[in-house]
Amino acid sequence: MTKNLLSPRESQVAHALSNKETAVAVDYATKAISRPKLLAPDALCLLRGERELVPLPARGLGPEKMAGKLQRPLNIVRRDGRRLFVSLGARNRPHAMKRACQFEILREEQVVAWLR
Repeated sequence: MTKNLLSPRESQVAHALSNKETAVAVDYATKAISRPKLLAPDALCLLRGERELVPLPARGLGPEKMAGKLQRPLNIVRRDGRRLFVSLGARNRPHAMKRACQFEILREEQVVAWLR
């Protein structure tokens, strides 16, 4: 039997970083990659359900875990996720994280806070 060398928190962070969207968010927050050109946040109109989803993929959560965290039905979370992609003009989850950083709806301090 091998002993896990990571604490539960470190293990959680390591798992989250295996997701591309999480890696993108962390790279921008820690300035490992250059911040993308900022876009006018006023140009973006998100519904409350969409806005609440923004930080969750950055934490490596899938739709089922997002639904549990937000205490909403899975189909509603998926619908809001699709709407969020359209609103952000995103092609996929990593691109959605880049666009969220560009519109400044996913901030460095949010990402750094959950890494601790």
